[in-house]
Amino acid sequence: MASSVPSDSKSNIATTDSPSTRPKEATESSPIAPERSSPSAAPPPPTTTTTIQIDTNFDAVEFFKGELQNEDACERAKCARRVHLIAAHIGPQRTVSVLIPVISEAIQKGGVCCDDDEVLYALALSLPNLTKHVDGRNEALVPPLECLARQDETVIRNAAVDGLVKIAETSEAICQQYCFPALVRLAAGEWFTTRVSACCLAPGLYCHCTEQQQAEVRRLFACLANDDTPMVKRAAAQQTRYLFEVVDKSSIISELLGIHRSQATDEVQDAIREACVHSTMVMAEKFTEDDNRQYTVWALTSFFTDRSWRVRLSMGKYFDRLCKALGPDLTTSDLLQPFTGLLNDPEQDVRIAAVEAVQKCVSVLSVR
Repeated sequence: MASSVPSDSKSNIATTDSPSTRPKEATESSPIAPERSSPSAAPPPPTTTTTIQIDTNFDAVEFFKGELQNEDACERAKCARRVHLIAAHIGPQRTVSVLIPVISEAIQKGGVCCDDDEVLYALALSLPNLTKHVDGRNEALVPPLECLARQDETVIRNAAVDGLVKIAETSEAICQQYCFPALVRLAAGEWFTTRVSACCLAPGLYCHCTEQQQAEVRRLFACLANDDTPMVKRAAAQQTRYLFEVVDKSSIISELLGIHRSQATDEVQDAIREACVHSTMVMAEKFTEDDNRQYTVWALTSFFTDRSWRVRLSMGKYFDRLCKALGPDLTTSDLLQPFTGLLNDPEQDVRIAAVEAVQKCVSVLSVR
C-alpha cells in the first residue's frame, strides 16, 4: 500500500530551490551584464600641408607632338580629340602661330600621322572647335581642313568639309577670302577624292560668297557634274538638290537645267537618277505651275517607269510631296496615271510605298 506524503512535506518540496527558480547572477556573458565604459576616442592625426609644384618648363605643344607619336593608337586618337585643351592652355596667339602649324605639318604627306586614319578623323572633328581659341582668326583653320578634305577615307573628307562650312558660316569675309579659294583648288584637284569634296563643299559655301563667286561656284559645279570619273558624277548628283535649295530659280533655269537633264537620263548609274528624283522635287517646289509643266513633269513621268526599282521606290515615297509642289491640276493631269502603275509594281516595297502615298494625298488628289 502506497504511503501518503504529508502536506507539510509537499510544501517543503515546493519551496526547495531549483535551477529554474534560482536568481541568475549577472555575468559578462549575460545579456544583462553591465556595459563597460568605452575607451576614449583616439585623437585625429595631425594635418599635413601638401605643396603642389608646377613645372614651369612644361611645354604643352611639345607634349602634344609627343602624344601624336605614341605607340598606342588609342592614345594618339585621344590626344587628337583633346587638342582644344592644348589650345585653351597655351592661348590664342600660340594656338595660331605654333599649334595649328604643328597640326598642318603632322597631317601633310610624310607627316607623323599622315597615314593614321583614326587621328586624321579625330582632327577633322576637333579642328572646327578651335574657333573658340583663336580669337577670331578662324582663317588659320582653313589650310589643315583643306588638307583633310583631300584624304582617301570618306568619313575624314566629310568631316573636313563640314568643318570648312562651319568656318565659312562664322564670317562671310573669311568665306570669300579663304574658303572659296579652297573650293576652287579642290575642284581642280588631280585626284577624284578632292573633286568629290568640292561637290560636297559647294552648296555650303554658296550663300556666303559674293555674286561673282556664286557664278563661279555654279560653273564649277556644272563641270563637276559632267566629270569623267563616275564617283565625282555621282557625288555631284547627290549634292545637286542641296545646291538647288540655295540657288535662285532664274539661275537654275539659265545655267543648271543642263546638268539636271543629263542626270535624269543617265544610262550608266542608277544612283544618279535616284538622286535626281530629290533635285527634281526641289525644283518643283521653287517653280511655278507653268515652269513645272515645262521643266520637271517630263522627268517625273519617266521616273515612274524607270528600270531601277530604287528610283520607282523614291517616287512612291515622296509622291505626296510632289503633289503639294505641283498642285492638284498638274498632279491629276500628268502624274496620277503613271503613279497608278506603282500599285502593280513587281517590287513589294514599291507597292507598299505607293499605297501609303495614296493615304497621304487624298486631300490633294482631285478627280475631274
